Amino acid sequence: MNSLSCSVAVATYNGEKYILEQLESICNQSRKPDEVIICDDRSCDRTYSIIEEYINSNNLNTTWQLKKNKTNKGYARNFIECAMDTKSDIIFYCDQDDIWDLHKIESMMAVLESDASADAVHCFTLTIDGTANHQRTLFDLYKTKTLNGKIERVDLTEMLRYGRSAGLCLAFRRKLLPNVNRWNLEFGIPHDLPVGYIASLQHGYRSLNSALVRRRITGDNLSRPHKTLRSRISDPLYQIDSNKNNLKIFNALLHDSTIHLSSEDHELVQRGYDLLEESIDALSRKNILKLFTLIFRRCSSVDIARRLVNLFCAIFGKYEKSAASE
Repeated sequence: MNSLSCSVAVATYNGEKYILEQLESICNQSRKPDEVIICDDRSCDRTYSIIEEYINSNNLNTTWQLKKNKTNKGYARNFIECAMDTKSDIIFYCDQDDIWDLHKIESMMAVLESDASADAVHCFTLTIDGTANHQRTLFDLYKTKTLNGKIERVDLTEMLRYGRSAGLCLAFRRKLLPNVNRWNLEFGIPHDLPVGYIASLQHGYRSLNSALVRRRITGDNLSRPHKTLRSRISDPLYQIDSNKNNLKIFNALLHDSTIHLSSEDHELVQRGYDLLEESIDALSRKNILKLFTLIFRRCSSVDIARRLVNLFCAIFGKYEKSAASE
């Protein structure tokens, strides 16, 4: 008998093209979720009606619930408020255009049920295109671990360096929700990023070294991710935004009154904050020499790969107009 209940919080907006495949992957899980809450952010296409028809035709009304927002909330608030509407012990965020491995819930719940000190668990992804074919992308190449199925603890340094807290990869205990909500409202941080950082601070973040989500990257993604290193380097404006988002995380860690960093962790975060601030300024001004010197700055909380991309963006990037993802 399962000791913990789990909910899936799905945020949708104009997702008619791929939503059916995602719903199928949730419905066919080897371990069924106790509830699925779907919050549609006032889609202008057929997303809502497709979901409604799917729920009715598969007799899911007892455990699945579809809601339409009264006003457009934006993706981050939609996710957070959707998660707040759930009732289970464990929450899974779910995007509208990915495909879950059929053992995702079972595998990630097993980690949380076997380890009471684990507050959140993260899995890995494989990238697919619009037709669900696997794509070899920057995301796949950047993984630092092999997919060996092992479970590892993720500490604060690793979180600061790599930021492994993408919503589609997460399952977390609902006790983290108040902090997630506060970080969004007070520091402008999206729905997913606070989970990994807050859990790692409490030594409760785990990484399940398995690819349990097929992440769909197309030209329609709201986060406009880059599929290749070349496209990332050609887009300094995207890189500046990425650095600014990271800076928000460091700022929240330094100024959230409910967080008490050790002196060692405070120095770790402060060093990263300072380096990111300088990087944003140098990249904005295309100061290649400054970005080159920052590569050699002693700072374990900012990944060397990020610093290299900053430099290459300044050298090869197009500042006039953000390049489209390839």
